[in-house]
Amino acid sequence: MANNSTVFQNWPSKYNGFPTDSINSVFIYKEQPREIYYFATAKGIGKYEYDVEFGYLWSFESLPINDNYTAISRSEFGLLAGSSKNGIAVKLNQNWTYYNRLNANIPSNSITSMASSNEGVWIGHLPSAGVSGGLSLYDGSNFKSYSLHVPGPIINCIYIDSNNSKWIGTNLGVFFFNEFSNKILLDESATGLPIKDVTGISEDVYGNIWFSTRENGLFKLKQRPF
Repeated sequence: MANNSTVFQNWPSKYNGFPTDSINSVFIYKEQPREIYYFATAKGIGKYEYDVEFGYLWSFESLPINDNYTAISRSEFGLLAGSSKNGIAVKLNQNWTYYNRLNANIPSNSITSMASSNEGVWIGHLPSAGVSGGLSLYDGSNFKSYSLHVPGPIINCIYIDSNNSKWIGTNLGVFFFNEFSNKILLDESATGLPIKDVTGISEDVYGNIWFSTRENGLFKLKQRPF
């Protein structure tokens, strides 16, 4: 077995300069010929990128509202950061704008996940007191809210595959759709397999879709539902 020091690299806060070691998610933005790494943390947004003069540099930005930032994405609509309590922060032209249930059509202010598609950025919202949670889609101007199920499921992850199909991993199973009106739920009732508490979704080079679960191991789907 290789020495772990040659396999892993570790950057705790004393090396990267972040004010916290609590990192909730990472998003890699591919901007040819380079990549920019964004990190949603308990204190704000970290970044790791290449500078022509100085090489790879770490930086950190504290957002206008102090919160636990849980999810992050970047697209033509700007940089989006989801928070635990204060909805979604969008940075465009160096300015942050917050969207919550008071000023936007979103299912809740507690964000778990984000993923970019051809239509915009899909966002997962947790249910909370008096609100059912669900999905929203940000198109750069507006949010459109979608209810996956009643009562609202716990959305753990969102994945957009190579066909621009959407996969939503939840405590109930995996919701799949191309068009939301035709969504289906892949769960034990539909498949005969204990697909629930789905924590991660990804696609391999052969087009198979992999699901990780909290207590029932891994699943591989070889053929899309439709």
